[in-house]
Amino acid sequence: ARGTADAAAVHLLDVASGRWNEGFARSALPGQPVVLVHLWQREQGLVVPRGNPKGVHGVADLARQRLAWRAPGTGSRLLLERLMLQEGTRPRPELGVQVDSHLAVATAVAAGTADAGLAVRAVAESLGLDWISVATEWFELAMARPTRAAAEPLLDTLASTQVQERLGRLPGYDLTMTGDVRSAG
Repeated sequence: ARGTADAAAVHLLDVASGRWNEGFARSALPGQPVVLVHLWQREQGLVVPRGNPKGVHGVADLARQRLAWRAPGTGSRLLLERLMLQEGTRPRPELGVQVDSHLAVATAVAAGTADAGLAVRAVAESLGLDWISVATEWFELAMARPTRAAAEPLLDTLASTQVQERLGRLPGYDLTMTGDVRSAG
């Protein structure tokens, strides 16, 4: 919207419509034709220590846990807050630790500075942690239609067999719609 980037990665659910990314892309680029380029679907879930010693089975069990939180405004933070509120649990980030990435969520759990956190399956498995699925989200690039050509080198790379095979080995990622383009308004 500020003109400092050609595209933005988004993974935000519009609860009212039940659709991923469209409403957010339209509101960020008002009055412009917007396209969404599908990169992948990915599973988000709760990362817990091996053996799940606190007995976390879902978001409702997070009320009394020390959580690893992503930064305010990130898609993963918004997802966790929404899921907690839906379960009647008040998000309390002040009782946990704020981290900068999915890997940092898993690292905080592995180190014992957090009892749980929301992250992708691949990071939990890479550190030998347990993981409980809570959502599958669409991860896409949003851009004004006239700048779509700027994404072509990335899309060509994503379509390559070598990259598809490598990404396809990541647990919790679905690439069946990678490269699909849809209008967001």
